[in-house]
Amino acid sequence: MHAIEDAVRVDEEGEVDYLQFGTVYSSRSKPEAEACGTDVLEETARTVSLPVLAVGGITVDNSFEVFCAGAAGVAAIGLFVEGESPGDPDAIDQVVGSVRRAYVRSYDER
Repeated sequence: MHAIEDAVRVDEEGEVDYLQFGTVYSSRSKPEAEACGTDVLEETARTVSLPVLAVGGITVDNSFEVFCAGAAGVAAIGLFVEGESPGDPDAIDQVVGSVRRAYVRSYDER
């Protein structure tokens, strides 16, 4: 989803279990996509009843902000393939652990 109106329509149709919403931040995998930012993500998460997964430019550093905006999770490409050791299982474990900690910390902020 790229717009709140689309998210509301899909939510009302009742045929999906969650929404992917973004592009939240600009990303190298889809540089042509316009970023909506966390304000639009937050409004979408508050407006629909479905869990919203944030997508687009998600990093360990901004994942906390995304979760504070109401994202139930993230979907990412660059998060796992960019960095010091792309594809390395230990590096992926560290990324997942960092994102998980950001998710847990976000509950203190909500």
